[in-house]
Amino acid sequence: MVKQVSVFLKNQPGELMTVTGLLADNNVNIKSLMVADTADFGILRLILDDPDKAIEILKENNLLVDSTDIIAVEMKDRPGGLHEIASVLGNEHVNIEYLYAFSHKSGGDAVLLLAIGKDAHDQAIEVLESNNFKIFAQEDVPDL
Repeated sequence: MVKQVSVFLKNQPGELMTVTGLLADNNVNIKSLMVADTADFGILRLILDDPDKAIEILKENNLLVDSTDIIAVEMKDRPGGLHEIASVLGNEHVNIEYLYAFSHKSGGDAVLLLAIGKDAHDQAIEVLESNNFKIFAQEDVPDL
């Protein structure tokens, strides 16, 4: 599993800059991110090389921060790559709450980040591993 850091931000200019500046100034690398927004606020979700350090820094700067464990799985970066994973999980009735991805350094593959409900988290890992999908751990993140 990989630790995802979520930062709750006002939907206004400069909010993202504050977070990225704090991370850059403290040598924390962003591997992937996504933003879900509403009219008033956004949730910045980050995969970082050092999430514990980032959480500490962001909280020290009075930002509202949370973390959750998500599944990072290797996905073929080609047409049908996502469908293979979606099918394996869907056929076992595992619901994906949200997802995002980034390219793998080695090329040819991507890392798919899956948020699965806590009640089905272990089942999802078991299903993916039994279908020969590689699951990454937090210690793998800096090298991805």
